[in-house]
Amino acid sequence: QENPLQQIAVGRLISSTASSSRRIATLSIGSISGVEAGQPVRSPEGLIGRIIETGPTTARVLLISDADNVIPVMRTTDGLPALASGAGNGLINIRPLDLGMNPFKRGDIIATSGNGGLYPPNVPYAVVLRKADDGALAAPLASPGNSPFILVMRPYEAEAKATLETPAETPMVPAKASAKK
Repeated sequence: QENPLQQIAVGRLISSTASSSRRIATLSIGSISGVEAGQPVRSPEGLIGRIIETGPTTARVLLISDADNVIPVMRTTDGLPALASGAGNGLINIRPLDLGMNPFKRGDIIATSGNGGLYPPNVPYAVVLRKADDGALAAPLASPGNSPFILVMRPYEAEAKATLETPAETPMVPAKASAKK
């Protein structure tokens, strides 16, 4: 059985937007290499983004620093769930799911949580720079411009679906009989 987290293809980022509020990069591989929209993209240092468009030999990547890229994440020390989105300036906004608390501190490492079905869990994501009013401001761990190569990965949901489709591994719990009125 093939590992669903296995890489699909390896390429290089050949260009990216630097001055625009949109954070998009161009990847040196495309559909000929098996790259499709919706696939996660990472470097050895951590998450880069996701494929949003493909051509035969290139693909466009929505970087994690783009404001439209919302990613389920967690603090690595305790698994505190949060949502992250780009700030549009190369940094990341981290917001805890429990809006009544703000436990982040400088140096906290943030990784993907695996929730949502696209990004696999525990992919390095960002480091907290400082606390903000509604969460924290963080810097991505992976720099698209300094990464020697980029991995295009299978979406994590494939593994979740495979787990659901193996009934021999999932114990069945009988439903309780409903009470008569």
